Amino acid sequence: MIDSQRLVQELQEHMRKLQDDIVLQETELKLEKSTCERQESRIKSLETLESQLTETREYLTSKRKPLQATLSFTRHPDMPTATSAGQCVNIDDCLYYSGIEFDSKDSRTKKCDIHCYTIGLKKWSKLPQHPTCAQFSLGHINRQLVAIGGWNCSMEKASNKIVHVHHRRGMKKLVIRDMSTPRHSPMVVSLPSCVVVAGGIVDQDDHYTDIVEIYNIGTAKWSQAESMPKLCSFQMVGIVKESMYVIGNRDENSRLNEMFCTSLDQLLSQGKDEGLLQPSIWRQVANTPAYCQSAIIASNIVLAMGGYKTAKLSNFEIDQCIYAYSPTLNSWINVGELPSPMANLTVASLPTREFITIGGFNTASHPTKTVYNATFNLSIR
Repeated sequence: MIDSQRLVQELQEHMRKLQDDIVLQETELKLEKSTCERQESRIKSLETLESQLTETREYLTSKRKPLQATLSFTRHPDMPTATSAGQCVNIDDCLYYSGIEFDSKDSRTKKCDIHCYTIGLKKWSKLPQHPTCAQFSLGHINRQLVAIGGWNCSMEKASNKIVHVHHRRGMKKLVIRDMSTPRHSPMVVSLPSCVVVAGGIVDQDDHYTDIVEIYNIGTAKWSQAESMPKLCSFQMVGIVKESMYVIGNRDENSRLNEMFCTSLDQLLSQGKDEGLLQPSIWRQVANTPAYCQSAIIASNIVLAMGGYKTAKLSNFEIDQCIYAYSPTLNSWINVGELPSPMANLTVASLPTREFITIGGFNTASHPTKTVYNATFNLSIR
């Protein structure tokens, strides 16, 4: 005989457990819903912040100038010859410049004379011919002009010579040891204690090197530091707040817009004759807006200008804009324009808030003689 009372009690107990389970599940669902709502709120907040940051960067990198930016150009006397892709060193009141002159009947480089531009007099003069034929780089040791690397006179192989150029009377001749790596068109940064030589081209087949060599002025010895991040030629940029910035120019296949940075202390401390080198001192920062841009450090601001709009070597569309790099935002800000679109121009900074542009290719891909002095006032963080 079935005990109905007991059965009712069991059913009631089962119902209570079910109700308890339902309440527990509802509580868990509410907690999960609350958690999801909080996460959704955080995601929306992050999306809002990301949107605001994107809008800020788009504003700063747009063609509108920052509030505190003025830039003006004045035409100076033209170069004696039309050139492009030159090297320039500022020593005292003189700019020493060597650009590439092309023979219209020969695709090879014709020559690279060294010219001196006296800024105060606004006058050009020509220095004696350099022993190497072309595409050497310029630097200075104790304020004395030196030519680094380049092609030999037969245009058959790259040079590893460092030659003192006697640009002023009464100077004692410098005798400098050869680099270990022959190259032409390397990047050169001249510092009070040393000269840094990086990258460049090693042969007629346009094979690039990533080797970095440092000449210690005090010991008169070369040493090697960690190689560059890529096999390519680099634009000389310079030092900002103890960091060295370099911009990729081109490699064997295309133009580049990559910029790299390293601590100057790390770079110089790696310079040694023997032993393993510590890796990874280079870091990549924001790419330049255009390709193969000319760049300088002016009043502790990295400026990049001109260049090409695409990486393809077959495309010759030239950019006219001037950009300033913001380390805080790790981005580039459009601050003005060159007087005309120009690529492979040479830029030299002056002690004041000024820089000078020399030569370069115009939109017809012809080298030019034009020289401009630019005065600027920028406030970049």
